[in-house]
Amino acid sequence: MRKNPKEHIISYLKERNIYHKQDTCEGAPRITMSFDGYPNSPSKRIESCIYLYKNAGTIEARVYFAEPGPQVVKENVERLPALYRLLNYINACVFVKNMDGIGNEFYSPSYLLQPRFYLTEDDCYDITATMVMEEDCFWVAPLEIEDFITAALPTVMDQLSPYIYGVLIGSVGVDTAITCIRQNILGGECNA
Repeated sequence: MRKNPKEHIISYLKERNIYHKQDTCEGAPRITMSFDGYPNSPSKRIESCIYLYKNAGTIEARVYFAEPGPQVVKENVERLPALYRLLNYINACVFVKNMDGIGNEFYSPSYLLQPRFYLTEDDCYDITATMVMEEDCFWVAPLEIEDFITAALPTVMDQLSPYIYGVLIGSVGVDTAITCIRQNILGGECNA
């Protein structure tokens, strides 16, 4: 008999010494994580939350920039149209590939999950990547999904950070940011 997803995720985080805390948000168990070592992120840190909705049988994972990232957004709301255009491009072209980080020893690279990138509508100004899956989907590839939430997606968020925040503070135009993402992240692919 398999564990419940929360137990499996907590075990994964403890085995990898990933900082996390548990609480409840709007009645759903939540696991919040913090990852250091992301040099392009405004705080050099990326955070993540996993919500386990028992009644719906779904799991929601959010990966987002830690403070002061949201404060930068709040201070530059006049540039939100450019940010939305950039996020639209990212949603159309950036497909995050999951890898085990040790030469495919545990699993082959895949496009198992694809998040949506957006600015939250809750006045918290979080630039977030979110994915939702059925609990049954989690059990198809739990290690791959946990690695995706704790490594693959934070890495992509860090790679995108200079372009996202460059557009927000006005140091990079949106067309330049799109060109740079196409060249530096996508290897010249995607002309959407």
